[in-house]
Amino acid sequence: MNNVFLFYGPETFLSREKINVWKNVFTQKHGVLGFCSIDCESHDEQSSLMGTIRRTLQQPPLFQKNAFTVISKLSSLKNPEGTDSILSLCSSLPQSHVVVFFEDELLDSHSFFKKCGVLAKKGTLTMECFETLHGAQLLTWARARAHTHKSTLPQKEALHLIKLLTPLKPPFSKEPVSPSLWRLEQELLKLCAYRFESTISIQDINELVVGENQSHLFDLTDALLNNPLPMTLGILQNLLNVPKAALRKEGISITGFLCSQLRSFLILKNMEENHISNQECAEKLSWNSKRLWVVSQKIKNNSSRQFLKCYALLLKEDSDLKTKFLDPLHSLERTLITIHTLLLKKSS
Repeated sequence: MNNVFLFYGPETFLSREKINVWKNVFTQKHGVLGFCSIDCESHDEQSSLMGTIRRTLQQPPLFQKNAFTVISKLSSLKNPEGTDSILSLCSSLPQSHVVVFFEDELLDSHSFFKKCGVLAKKGTLTMECFETLHGAQLLTWARARAHTHKSTLPQKEALHLIKLLTPLKPPFSKEPVSPSLWRLEQELLKLCAYRFESTISIQDINELVVGENQSHLFDLTDALLNNPLPMTLGILQNLLNVPKAALRKEGISITGFLCSQLRSFLILKNMEENHISNQECAEKLSWNSKRLWVVSQKIKNNSSRQFLKCYALLLKEDSDLKTKFLDPLHSLERTLITIHTLLLKKSS
């Protein structure tokens, strides 16, 4: 059995988790002294780093027969000869010393990957790729993860959670899109703590989880206030990258969200112009002080009159989408272009 491994691939949550499992098993059997982790990207001096790696591999802790070393981002070193010497040293280590090389963005064309491939063919190194989970694999993983955290996540609820956390698919991309396992794990921990030893419902998910689309809606608002028009329209196109049957519903949802945001900005601007304190403004809008400060900075060059005009435009857009057979994308694009132009003007 090999004692030298290369973990690589885009799904770093799974590779990190496997390393942590191995670490826990090792420390329970042999103690913490035998474990060592080296992150090559965090070292400035490459020469001293190579010396540290060599000493760690050649001289395990005193009285320690077993050792477990994790070396992250060795491929980031601009020293092919040094990398070769480390790999050569690993091939001569005793079976009692386990070494794991961890890489997150390792291309097949990278020289380090090729050298590891040669060692894998010789049988002195094991390579394991951690791919992004999609479809049934992701569904199974989420439900199993909830079970690990002492809760039950039915299939329908798991699908709803995954859909909620799945980012928008970039235009013209043919690759499937999945939520980050790091984010999915955090939301599962929150849901499982809320429904410990019981079943998670769709209502629980809707109440506790902020969806990826909602995050993009805030991005759209920010872009409308502070960024070039192409960025605003690009976010809108991503948000409306949905099946045709759902296009009108999504358009109305986006317009409703923007209406609520512009209304809040209008209220804040009116209160600021009337010299109402920040504390009163925050209480009126149900915002914390940090959000109040951030929004105030974004809208400081605009007047309440400008926001009133923009709000009126969005109300009309909302009415038109609900009562007329419009193309939501083209109609919203025209409205956002007008709003963008209005907000660029110096406040009068």
